[in-house]
Amino acid sequence: MQNAKKTEDELRHDIRREFDYSEERDKDKIDKILEIKKDRYAATQAKKKAQEELKNFQQDPNKGEHEPKGKYSLDDIDEIAALGSIPREDREWIVKIAQTENKKPSEVLEYGYVKTYLRERAEERATALATNTKKGGRGADSQTPESIIAKARESGDPETAEGAEALARAEMDLKLAKSKANRQ
Repeated sequence: MQNAKKTEDELRHDIRREFDYSEERDKDKIDKILEIKKDRYAATQAKKKAQEELKNFQQDPNKGEHEPKGKYSLDDIDEIAALGSIPREDREWIVKIAQTENKKPSEVLEYGYVKTYLRERAEERATALATNTKKGGRGADSQTPESIIAKARESGDPETAEGAEALARAEMDLKLAKSKANRQ
């Protein structure tokens, strides 16, 4: 932009001439326009710099501070290992805390309130697992092998290990029932 080398006085003079303003009477308007021009100039310079960096990166994508994918430092591997024992839904929470406090996730795992939270979540999961939370209730096997297989055909593959186990058990029960019926 041509304003790059102009002094503030020259810019003020240009604004007065362009808008037919008086320095005494329209000082606030001139100041406001001057600020807008400065901001626009700074934004234009930042845009030019970003475009230049992009152009340089496109010419040589391996140049710069970017590490090739797949190479992790020992610290990165330690961080991954520290989070490996944490359930997935809790990892996100821990990473958010680490980012907020500008710490590593392994350091956050040492905080007392994090340990307490993780312990409580583990107890909740154990309780939910021990308690039958299925919609069907706790009655005796209310689903027949045929109904389990039919549901699996409608919805596709089971999403959980329990569902896959129930489907396999239902198929085995159905085969056993057919083989017993054929023997008689």
